[in-house]
Amino acid sequence: MTSEATPLPEERSRISSVLYELKELLVHAVLQDRVLKRAYPGLMHFLIFWGMTIQILGTIVNLLQYPLFTPFVIEWPLGTAYLGFEFIMDLAGIMILLGITMAAARRLFFKPSYLINRWEDWYILILLAVITLLGFFSEAVRLIATNPPWRAFSVLGNGLAIGLENLGVTVAEDAPIHGFLFWSHTVAGLVFVASLPFTKLRHLITGPINIVVRPDRPLGEIETIEDIETTEQLGAGEIEEFSSQSLLSFDLCVQCGRCESVCPSTASGMPFSPRGVLLDLQESIHTDLIGGKETKLLGESIETETPWLCTTCGACLYACPLFIDPVSSIIELRRYLTLTTGEVPAPVGETLMQMER
Repeated sequence: MTSEATPLPEERSRISSVLYELKELLVHAVLQDRVLKRAYPGLMHFLIFWGMTIQILGTIVNLLQYPLFTPFVIEWPLGTAYLGFEFIMDLAGIMILLGITMAAARRLFFKPSYLINRWEDWYILILLAVITLLGFFSEAVRLIATNPPWRAFSVLGNGLAIGLENLGVTVAEDAPIHGFLFWSHTVAGLVFVASLPFTKLRHLITGPINIVVRPDRPLGEIETIEDIETTEQLGAGEIEEFSSQSLLSFDLCVQCGRCESVCPSTASGMPFSPRGVLLDLQESIHTDLIGGKETKLLGESIETETPWLCTTCGACLYACPLFIDPVSSIIELRRYLTLTTGEVPAPVGETLMQMER
């Protein structure tokens, strides 16, 4: 007899599914195993991501010490724990600045051919640098004004304070510079939050969602068309004909170029790039679905020859850190061209006729 504490088969299945999704979220979104497969960009991203994560968590700890957003106050950390807290927060800021420096150097001095520079790339790097530097300058002037005995634990803040003191800078405890730096740092942080939906920073939110909701099938496996004789939609010829999960994945692409770097079609010199297809699909989302314009996807945003240049090898599927699937979108475009419009290149049409015979 089954015990009351023993989950039923369907409950065990749900529990297993939840545990699996949590594992996927931990491995691919938090630990970011795919990002770290490439040493330099992996380390660069690691420093920025974890530096910002620690800084955000530390800011929450600081806010909880004041009755601003909660009816209670958490008086922690204190004593030795506070010294460790200050050291870790400064270390996180150093990580951010080092990661930003690595990212800027990569884009300026040894940019790979598959990496493109867009305005939002530099906007994000400059904004992160401004937020971090304002925080360190605010800390430095506070250390100059109060000169606490533990100031050495604020590694970079104290170093900056010493540099300013050597230049003859003195700051009183009630100097207006404290308020100016505090509010400037706060406004810059709010600008960062406001920028999330309008820049590729949104992948911080949509990336983990896509990792969890992506189709539950092996990478590279083509989705079959159920009841092909009666189905009304064969493939996708317009942007709104793609699934919601596909649209989510198109929009979260950060244009890192990893898919293009492993694409044999691109390497052979053909006018094709999986990153380029994703960029065209992303722009169609913004202009058609969001902007309200009516532009033709195939033949206007994407040339009708482009889907046929993909070898569907699937190398891009294993390179993308966010599990974006350009192959499936290309298959959907091909299906539309073949099954709905019949517009296929002559060699493809001849091959299909020979197979039919």
